[in-house]
Amino acid sequence: MVTTAELPFITKTLIPRQRELIVRRGRILEPMLERVDKKVQAVCAPAGYGKTALLTQFADETELPICWYSFAPEDHDPVSILRYCVYSIRALYPDFGVSCISLLKSGSNVVLHTLAGLFITELHSNVSVMFQAAWFMCSMMFIGSTGRQI
Repeated sequence: MVTTAELPFITKTLIPRQRELIVRRGRILEPMLERVDKKVQAVCAPAGYGKTALLTQFADETELPICWYSFAPEDHDPVSILRYCVYSIRALYPDFGVSCISLLKSGSNVVLHTLAGLFITELHSNVSVMFQAAWFMCSMMFIGSTGRQI
């Protein structure tokens, strides 16, 4: 079980629920679903235009496993970002990131290159990670067959 010391805001790694009265954005959603083989798909729009709703619809309709991470303005520390990414993926793949978690829990100063290298090495094939960054007014969904493509 994840503690708040490891992941203070676990809700950042949960796919938001779809609201009942949201209109399906087929004109935008269909091309996204057809292009899941692309390395990156970016959805950019001003606040309130439905980026999160679109990405939750995509997550609901795709057969790909989806790992979610909602960025916030305070997420500027690369180690913290990688920590959330690891735990997001662990929600679907519980054995993922064991070496990353071990390094993070060691209490020593974590070297970003080491942590990033471990993270990339441990990424599974066909993992889709959705990064939702409302404060950038841009939501990005990364889809890759290997960590090096993401």
